[in-house]
Amino acid sequence: MCSSGADIVLGILPFARYLVSKNCKVILGANSFPALNDVTAYELPQILERASALDPPIAEAWGSGMLTVLGTGAGGPCIDLSRVDGDFARATSDADFVVLEGMGRAIHTNHFAKFRVDSLKCAVFKVELAAESLGAEMYEAMCLFEEA
Repeated sequence: MCSSGADIVLGILPFARYLVSKNCKVILGANSFPALNDVTAYELPQILERASALDPPIAEAWGSGMLTVLGTGAGGPCIDLSRVDGDFARATSDADFVVLEGMGRAIHTNHFAKFRVDSLKCAVFKVELAAESLGAEMYEAMCLFEEA
C-alpha cells in the first residue's frame, strides 16, 4: 500500500524493483481517492511510466504485468483492510507477502494486525502519542517484519 510521492520514489519503487527481480509479482495498492499527500491509484501509473523511461527493469516489469497498480477503495491515510475494494481483495487474495507502508496504515490501523502470510510494516512515527504507546521516539523509523 502506497503513501506519499517521496515514499514511492525512494522506497516503494526500489523495493518493488527488487521483488520483481526475484520473479515476484507485485501489486501496488494505492488510495482510490485523494488524501493528504498520498499518491492515488490514478497518479501511480503515471509515476511508473516516468520511472519506466529511466529504468529498464521497472519498464519490463510494468510492461509484462509483473508490476501492477490497483486502487484499494480507500481515501485516507489509514486503511481498514476489511473494507477494501472488491477487485483489490480478489487480486490480492492469494498473496504470499503483505507490505504496509506509512504511519496511518502500518501503525495507526494495522500495527497489531496478524496476517496469514508474512508481512512487513514500515513507517516513521510522526505522532507523539503513537510513538510513546509503542516505546518509540518521534521521527524514529519502524520496520516490523512478522512471519505468518
